[in-house]
Amino acid sequence: MDYFKLFNDRYGHQAGDETLKKIASFLQKSLNRPGDLVARYGGEEFVIVLPDTSPDGGYTVAEMMRSGVEALKIPHQYNKISQVVTISVGHWTYSGEESKLEDVLERADKALYRAKEAGRNIVCSCE
Repeated sequence: MDYFKLFNDRYGHQAGDETLKKIASFLQKSLNRPGDLVARYGGEEFVIVLPDTSPDGGYTVAEMMRSGVEALKIPHQYNKISQVVTISVGHWTYSGEESKLEDVLERADKALYRAKEAGRNIVCSCE
């Protein structure tokens, strides 16, 4: 969630928790295959696992989730890029070269930081 700390500081941690629950629920409802998974991965971060998904397919799902969260129109007047809650998404497709889960998560995390550096509320992939 973009500018989550500002959200928590201004609206309170309970409001932050409720907003994270709304986002998690939306992300979960966005998935339609039995093997797909959404999991909270730290403060305001989530990991989405889409087995047997092409890079283009993964990017499409990530963009749908990004735009869908924005369309929820959850007020966030302290968001520096919008008046509603937005998310930045780091997209990575497992290539088989990574030997450990940590390597996969590191690449997705790099992509997330690229999205934040590029202005937030976008999907970026790691190369």
